[in-house]
Amino acid sequence: MNERAALWLSAGAALFLGLLGLAVAIASGSGAILLDGAFNLCFFATALLTLRVATLVARPDDERYPFGYLFFEPLITTVKGLLILGVSALALFDAVVALATGGREVHLGPAVAYAAAATVACTLVFVALRRAAQSPLVAADIENWTVNAIISGGVLAGFLLAAALLRSGHAGAAAYVDPAMVALVVLVSLAVPVRMAVRGVSALLNRAPAPAVVAGMEAAVRGALNPLPISRLWVRAIQPGRVTYCTVHVLVPPGTALALPEADTFRGRVISALAARHAPVVADVVFTATEAYAAPTAGYTA
Repeated sequence: MNERAALWLSAGAALFLGLLGLAVAIASGSGAILLDGAFNLCFFATALLTLRVATLVARPDDERYPFGYLFFEPLITTVKGLLILGVSALALFDAVVALATGGREVHLGPAVAYAAAATVACTLVFVALRRAAQSPLVAADIENWTVNAIISGGVLAGFLLAAALLRSGHAGAAAYVDPAMVALVVLVSLAVPVRMAVRGVSALLNRAPAPAVVAGMEAAVRGALNPLPISRLWVRAIQPGRVTYCTVHVLVPPGTALALPEADTFRGRVISALAARHAPVVADVVFTATEAYAAPTAGYTA
């Protein structure tokens, strides 16, 4: 399954489960199922944006976006994370209110049936996406369905517990199960949307990859530039989504003879070395004998 087919599968499954969840939530009175349906409708809304982004990131740079469409991927990841966090916060508030006011009565027949069907469906979508062609967009959807499967499984277990309590004559305790499940599910799964949002924001802020990744890039660049004499080397990299963007500023000793064809040869070797590990990659390679043109700077003044 290619990336686009995987994203359509994710969007279709989210819409179906979202609408079904809202209908069952109304019939059963369950806040947990309402949360599950709201999550799925959020996934569907962002899935439509994700499909558009998947098309955009395949485009080259142009006059409107001179550095390409690289940052749309972390942008959509950030939106997904923040949207899930918002839904989670509202659900947690509602659960706390319900717990403080005596719990919530739920019609368990339709609730158990939905929770079982949703758990199976979420697991199947998760497995299908894991087997699909991988990309940052698909990876974000895999995280979404991980959260979704956890929620649905937790909701199913909670409803089975509530049914057992009812059969044993503890209706008062059973009323607390639904809001308690909502609170527990939100707290357990909270790390996933937080991680998504932090990762997306870090990319949008042009934060560099892990130091070990940058060190590996620098080692590859030095190897590609051998035997060119180098006074200093600056390798700056960001990874907005699936693309690695890298600037390589090479400071050569004053008086170094470096003709344009030779510089282009070294430039090609550097790009090939980076692409061998970090494709797709966009690399700008600059050679200079003036340190001010290569070193990190906050801008130029008169």
